[in-house]
Amino acid sequence: MNAPHPRSVRRVLALIATAALVAAAVVVARGRSEDLLPPPLPPRAPRGELSVRVLRGPHHAALLVARVRIDGKGPYPFLVDTGAAISVVNAPLAAELHLPVVQRRSGRLQGAGCTSSSGEDRMVRWRVGNVGLPAIDVSTVHLSPSTASSSVQGLLGSDLWDRFGSLSIDYHRGVVRLGVVPAGKSVGVRVVTTGGEVVVLVPVDVGGKGPYPFVVDTGASESVVSQDLARTHHLRRIEGPVTVAAVGCTSKASMVEVTHWRSGTIPLPSGVALSLPHPLGGRSGDQVGILGSNELSRFGTATIDYAGSRLVFSGGT
Repeated sequence: MNAPHPRSVRRVLALIATAALVAAAVVVARGRSEDLLPPPLPPRAPRGELSVRVLRGPHHAALLVARVRIDGKGPYPFLVDTGAAISVVNAPLAAELHLPVVQRRSGRLQGAGCTSSSGEDRMVRWRVGNVGLPAIDVSTVHLSPSTASSSVQGLLGSDLWDRFGSLSIDYHRGVVRLGVVPAGKSVGVRVVTTGGEVVVLVPVDVGGKGPYPFVVDTGASESVVSQDLARTHHLRRIEGPVTVAAVGCTSKASMVEVTHWRSGTIPLPSGVALSLPHPLGGRSGDQVGILGSNELSRFGTATIDYAGSRLVFSGGT
């Protein structure tokens, strides 16, 4: 199994070292908070199993919404967002619930092609469905207008899922399982932990060249490639500009067609990706990307094995 080359990893880490999270949450559905919540699982559901609502959009776009209770209140819709290096709660909700302030700071959060300001860190005691989550400090941010209009109240990031060892998403059934790694085709990934932030990098070859480091991001409804990577491989532009809603900010992108790419020995389905100047907050010349739910969902089940440093695909496209 191939993992991203160490030099490539160091370069990507340099891009996101000061970023609180990496996410490209392109909203594919809007509605009231209760309309986004998934149905609860039956009382006898297996331990560590969660219900999620899979929001669908064009070009296989997908987002995952979980039902979260905070201090017994809610439920509130949160995105299952492995591309978020730290978990986030919407600032107005944090204020409404009087979540304890752990640290007051003004930082910069890196989204897909844009940055926004963070507020305080707050202590959150929460659970998803029937599963209790570790009490952790989360960053507060005013979610972008596009995201807020969908009533999404926060992001459940890789800093949270890493603690369970693995996160397995069955996109067809709308079920997430924690701590279980099903059999399937796998590729080695690099799980990078820095100061409590967790990022998962997977190697991706494009047009027979690479590998290039891509962030595994279930919170990205569309995959993303840097403009430099799109130019290098002459990826055909099929639409643009389109508005990308990231965390607390928006940016403009083009949509390109990707027909020949793979991760390790696993071919990725031909599809589309957003092309952004600096998807990870880097500089010109960085050939990087984000592997989003539009690709992950086409395998049926995608599992991030944090403990085993693998990305496992089960089912078919």
